[in-house]
Amino acid sequence: MTAELRKSQLNIGEFLGATDKYVAKLEIKLCSFIVEHNIPIQLSDDLLALLSSLFPSYKTVQKATLGKQKATNVIRQVLGFNTQKGSTNGLKSRKFSLIIDETTDRSHKNQLAVLVTYFNPDTFKMDCDLIDIVQLDDGKADTIFKAIVECFEQKGIPMGNIIRFCAQTPAM
Repeated sequence: MTAELRKSQLNIGEFLGATDKYVAKLEIKLCSFIVEHNIPIQLSDDLLALLSSLFPSYKTVQKATLGKQKATNVIRQVLGFNTQKGSTNGLKSRKFSLIIDETTDRSHKNQLAVLVTYFNPDTFKMDCDLIDIVQLDDGKADTIFKAIVECFEQKGIPMGNIIRFCAQTPAM
């Protein structure tokens, strides 16, 4: 009898943990929806408020919080990481074209967008993935080259898999 009681108590604990898991799942799915449909992140809070008003009896929706900052973090650190991890794993054994674009943001910091295009045999289409956005000290060709090499080394992508290179950057 006592063993059965303990099992039921564990199930209650698991149930409470599952609620938090469902809340996180809801927040991640909403962020995925925002990204997939190119909706401004500022609407994340309003979108959740709409769902709360439509489904007032669902505790998962009521417990969820998704402001602009949290949505940004989920998109960058959860969705972005998983997407980036999947694309970089495929590049370790696949030939691809490298595209870079160096720019200066509003704070006058140089940034380098590192993109790749490759043929995806699963979808039978050309795919384009953002590999990284690298902060640069300056926009000189040597700095850009070192940043590209470091980016690929950190991700374990062989430089020998590059078959084409494209840059709009005048320094290159």
